[in-house]
Amino acid sequence: MELLYIHIIRGAVTNFFVLLHLFSLDEPKYDKRTMRLALFGTYLVVTAVTIAMYFTIDMTQITKISALIWIVTGLASKPLFQGGFMKWLFNIITVINVFIFVVIISYTFAPTPLTHLLLRAALYSVIIFVFKKYLNPIYRQVAKRWQLFLALAIAILANFLYLIVTASNIEVMLTEDLTLLMLMVFTMLLIYTTVFISCRSLIKERELAEENTKVKMHQELLTTELSSYENFLNMAKQSRHDLRHHNGILCEYLASGDVGGALEYLRYYDESLSESGLTQHCKNPIANAVLGLYERKTANVGITFALNAVVPDNLSISPSELGTMLSNILENALEACKRTRSSAPMISFVSDTDEDSLKIELRNSVEGKVELQNNLPISTKENGGTGMRSVLRIVEKQNGMLHFAQENDVFITQIILPL
Repeated sequence: MELLYIHIIRGAVTNFFVLLHLFSLDEPKYDKRTMRLALFGTYLVVTAVTIAMYFTIDMTQITKISALIWIVTGLASKPLFQGGFMKWLFNIITVINVFIFVVIISYTFAPTPLTHLLLRAALYSVIIFVFKKYLNPIYRQVAKRWQLFLALAIAILANFLYLIVTASNIEVMLTEDLTLLMLMVFTMLLIYTTVFISCRSLIKERELAEENTKVKMHQELLTTELSSYENFLNMAKQSRHDLRHHNGILCEYLASGDVGGALEYLRYYDESLSESGLTQHCKNPIANAVLGLYERKTANVGITFALNAVVPDNLSISPSELGTMLSNILENALEACKRTRSSAPMISFVSDTDEDSLKIELRNSVEGKVELQNNLPISTKENGGTGMRSVLRIVEKQNGMLHFAQENDVFITQIILPL
């Protein structure tokens, strides 16, 4: 009876980890509370079935039925997640492959039921930690490309299931076919590792191409802005040069007593200055061009853009890196404001200097809680996050600091750069 209780506890612990793994592989459709309730409810149902099996059938039959239970459980859980059906099927197969891997390793290297239970819990804890901390972003890209990798996952599962289904005694099979099982486990790890590395390389290449495209677009826009700024300066110089002529014309109007003509001339002159005017937000031409660009972008979509910028002309950061950094954080803020349901979305940009540093704080409206991973906000866009990684690289290269925070529905980006 004591051994039966250990088996039941092991089954309950395994169910918890398998469900936790499954529920972490895709984007949930509902809020955290709903998903936790769904996880708990599913766990209770699966564990009740597991306990019933331990009291009615032997270990061999339990092992054979377990794979079927997880397939049914996975399919029943699909409505809780956003991805497509085939992508979710790939997730189910991967979870079952990992489950069989853990069962084989724990049976092989744990001599007693109790150590078997402890080893299985330890293995799953490591696997889920590694997935959550390092592999999930890459894995989700693999799952999105299920057309390329589904056949491999099915082949791995089919080989495992063949040995399990044809075994007359699962414990004997785990002993007699140990060499074959270890070879299959090694092959599975090699295949999944190769898939992850390949997908990561493809993602890096795509990110680099997207970043280069974005940089080129921003450079073209900044070139246009800088050209406008230079034209403005040239017109300002010309206006100063022509000022004495305007004064002479006004003197002629006034000398002849034509006050109305003088007023009309002044109104015309004022309109011409307004048409040629360009707002100067700060002394740095690159920062001024970027801020001017996003001032117009926000105005076009009805987003309030508050500016109080002090950016000196001479900085240790290169003009291209400064433009890229400011463009990326402002673009992210603009996208977040577009997605918010707030009736008055806003962006606030404040920068100032002290004796040895430039301090930038950007605040923007945001919808919901922004999750951070590796101290960077997790993008909700497919293949997103490239811009913020670029900002981080630039800030680290300058030995600066980058910090993110959130206050209710306002997201905060803070940057400190040495002068």
